[in-house]
Amino acid sequence: MFIDAPAEAVAGSLIEVQWFGPDNRNDYINITPVGAPDPTRGNYSYTRAGSPLELLTADEAGDYVISYISGQSKDVLAQAAITLTATEVSLDAPAWTVAGADIEVEWTGPDNRNDYISIVPAGAPSDGRGNYTYTREGAPLGLQTIDQMGDFELRYISGQSRTVLASRAITLLPPEISLQSAPVGFVGSNVSVEWIGPDNRNDYITIVPVGAKEDARGDYDYTRRGSPVEIDVPEEAGDYEIRYISGQSRTSLASIELNVVAE
Repeated sequence: MFIDAPAEAVAGSLIEVQWFGPDNRNDYINITPVGAPDPTRGNYSYTRAGSPLELLTADEAGDYVISYISGQSKDVLAQAAITLTATEVSLDAPAWTVAGADIEVEWTGPDNRNDYISIVPAGAPSDGRGNYTYTREGAPLGLQTIDQMGDFELRYISGQSRTVLASRAITLLPPEISLQSAPVGFVGSNVSVEWIGPDNRNDYITIVPVGAKEDARGDYDYTRRGSPVEIDVPEEAGDYEIRYISGQSRTSLASIELNVVAE
């Protein structure tokens, strides 16, 4: 019985392991830190996957052992040493932007399976996850910031252990937003609304009754169509609001009153 694997690999990467053994029921190939007691189970693959098989290495650098483990007795039948090395991880992005905007993030890192770049409030727990994009999208990658103002962090996160491998600060600033329209609209017509705002992804302008819930939506048009937008007036007379809505959180960022009357 034997195991043949690379002597060195990047921590958190997939490696190929050649093996020869009995391939009994539930036999598996395992990777554990040097000195770990037998039969500690780290990342593993069953021998029924064939030879060679793929094995996901641990995402912490150091000296490890790859072992062939009996599925019945948990005895170690063969071993090979491997050293896992860390890679440089870095992030480069704007120091500030408007809340909710799309940014480009340059990064270097291992790009292991399911690694991702995330944006979270400054000081959030290490396992906190806000908006994110997988590193498999390449560098630079696009990331939509959160539509709240304040101090945030961009983080490179290991897809295996969810640990933070690199971070950098980013400040999200309030956007300038204003709406302008005629104060009165007629049932069955439409109103022209001029707007200034961030025009973030899927932002829109809508007309809802005064006091409607935050996530209410009447007739609307997306800000991506430009300014002004034309919106149908409600079919019932009454007091309404024209609202600028964040496409991300569906919160109202600005509003003006509109009185709807019958002609």
